[in-house]
Amino acid sequence: MKLFTVGPTEPHPVAFATSAERLPYFRTGEFSDLVLGLERDYLSLMRAPQGSRAVFLTCSGTGAMESSIAALFGPTDRVLVFVSGAFGQRIVEICQSRAIPHDVIHIPAGRSVSAADLPAAKAGDYAGVLLTSHETSTGVLHDTKLVGAFAHSIGAVMVSDGISTFLADPYPMDEFEIDVAITSSHKALGLHPGMAFVCLSPLALAKVATGSAGPQPYYLDLRRHLTDGLRGQSPWTPAIAALLQMRLQLDRIAAAGLYGEIARSQGLARHLRAGLEGLPLEITTMDLSNCLTPLRMAGPQSAGDLYAYLMQHHDIAIQPTGGPHAQTHFRIGHIGNLTLQDNDELIAGLRAFFGMTDSNSERVDASV
Repeated sequence: MKLFTVGPTEPHPVAFATSAERLPYFRTGEFSDLVLGLERDYLSLMRAPQGSRAVFLTCSGTGAMESSIAALFGPTDRVLVFVSGAFGQRIVEICQSRAIPHDVIHIPAGRSVSAADLPAAKAGDYAGVLLTSHETSTGVLHDTKLVGAFAHSIGAVMVSDGISTFLADPYPMDEFEIDVAITSSHKALGLHPGMAFVCLSPLALAKVATGSAGPQPYYLDLRRHLTDGLRGQSPWTPAIAALLQMRLQLDRIAAAGLYGEIARSQGLARHLRAGLEGLPLEITTMDLSNCLTPLRMAGPQSAGDLYAYLMQHHDIAIQPTGGPHAQTHFRIGHIGNLTLQDNDELIAGLRAFFGMTDSNSERVDASV
């Protein structure tokens, strides 16, 4: 099955590199050297400020977000959360679960945060500003640089969920003034699910070390992971295979160049969007990421029926949308190990579902 989903994505061949191999024991100097090298190279890929650290957690991106929020903020800290979809709302729910005071700015569906959305805040009003840089549920790519500059202007720690924009769009921590950048293994990296990564700037590290955060989670205690990470280790058994795969993937990306990797997703996105011309589909935002294309059914057909048709007749999985838009909206991903030929196969499947041929003179039976 070909995955046009945005998590997990179509795996890159390196994701299978360790599948049939015996895994090494991880409490060794050799494995520590591997992890220390991964941290160094990942920080470079993220364009993290000098003195930053990276932590590799065996969990999903949500686990990394919870770990970061718990380490940075507590009941005496107030944070500001920008919400424009399900993943921004998830950040709110994490704050609620930890009794962290928070204000929420809701961004209308379909557009990025703008300067007009920023509150009239001053230094000391907020300990942190939290943003889902690419709201995967709606496809909106936010202006992270704008929000990062605002956060620093009021002395707040800037926390960014970059899980679905990293490697699909430019995402430089230094230029965007991001203090905590959260990503994961099964998005544009094209690896298997199981790991999430937290990059912390010196400002964030100082806040973790001296901040007024409340009680820490046991398994996801970021401070413990930072301490053990100094020697290339983790408190618990890590996802060993994922780390080995990550080494191969970072080497591949280094050879291709970061912006070559971004350009690949951009090319896939542009090619697919051009192929949608004439289909009864509407792109639902102007603020698009190269990660995915969010679409609305413009005719009487159901998004659920389209999803089932592509699975049954073309062995293709697109990304469904939940909630009240489940039958009207869906998303197509452009990350992971996809090709232009894969795009062409999907476009052919879409045209067949909508009863269109190249000549538009013959209706194709697309019944499920």
